Amino acid sequence: MEIETLSSKQLECFQQSDARINLFEGPVRAGKSFIALLRWLEFCRSGPPGALIICGRTDKTIKRNIISPLQDMVGPAVQYSIGKGEVTIYNRTMYVVGANDDRSEAKIRGSEFAGALLDEVTLLPETFFKMLLSRLSIPGAQLFASTNPDSPY
Repeated sequence: MEIETLSSKQLECFQQSDARINLFEGPVRAGKSFIALLRWLEFCRSGPPGALIICGRTDKTIKRNIISPLQDMVGPAVQYSIGKGEVTIYNRTMYVVGANDDRSEAKIRGSEFAGALLDEVTLLPETFFKMLLSRLSIPGAQLFASTNPDSPY
């Protein structure tokens, strides 16, 4: 899908996702995951140098919701090394981290990241999310996260 074929709302989200924290939320099937992935690809090309991270509830959901769609979008430019827990896109290595409970924050403690892509951010433990925000310490670092409606709280 080219940018020209995006809905006006998707195009607006893509163009305005330049904040430190960018949250893509809305109804099911609104295209927010797609636009988050498209924006992430742009960030991988133009964002500051440094380590990147892709997070979700489990490695399995990250593969299904992020890595496979990215491979569909850009083909062999996405290299996934399951054993190492790493993905390489456009010669940038990013760590794949599942965060299914409060102990998950230990997986990123002491790290420093230039960018993060989160799947279903409302399902991640708050302790992990807070730790991740503190680890996005490289100047120009950005976070991109998608979520589906669940509860008004």
